[in-house]
Amino acid sequence: MNDSGAMISMIERAARDPSVDLDKMERLFAMKERMEAAGPAAVSFRFF
Repeated sequence: MNDSGAMISMIERAARDPSVDLDKMERLFAMKERMEAAGPAAVSFRFF
């Protein structure tokens, strides 16, 4: 599973959990957006 798929899975699990508040969900979505905006350059940078 790639980073994007893992992030989506985490968001799905959080969305199903009634104890997760809206603020936390918003932060997860913001993190996913930052990961997508960084693109492949950020992913390849981690491996150097």
